[in-house]
Amino acid sequence: MSNIFDDHRKSFDFRDARKYTIITNWYISDILKIDLNINKIIHSKMQIKDLKPKQGNVDIVVDVVDVGAPREFQKFGRPGTVTTAIAKDETGDMKLTLWNEDIEKVKAGDKVHLINGYVNEWQGEMQLTTGRLGKLEVVGKVDVDLNKDSDTKIRTNIPTEKEED
Repeated sequence: MSNIFDDHRKSFDFRDARKYTIITNWYISDILKIDLNINKIIHSKMQIKDLKPKQGNVDIVVDVVDVGAPREFQKFGRPGTVTTAIAKDETGDMKLTLWNEDIEKVKAGDKVHLINGYVNEWQGEMQLTTGRLGKLEVVGKVDVDLNKDSDTKIRTNIPTEKEED
């Protein structure tokens, strides 16, 4: 089985340092794009301040600063689980609705990439969600200390496990 380097190795002229530098940089950039999903993060230009209600095709990278307690529900006889998280970027913060298997994937302190998401409005407040066709990927960790006191609980009213007992 051949790997990605085999085809180019056969035709590569090792005596030319410029070719070596160009091809090496090309391999490194391709490996980074595949392994670290850098291409997805770089191309996400949306920011929370620019989102509008009923907006679809949302492609945004946000930091999850808090995740509420999951709640179970039934819709059309099928069980499901939902929770609300707080997502923020450098322009603001917003509620992020997590459904079913996404709840287990996302923890406070994660950096997530929402692909083909949707902005809905519930009780007069905008919320990000994956919607029917969207996808949520954890792409890293937040670079700030989440243990600092924050007023997110006051602004968002996300119930904690202690409050629900």
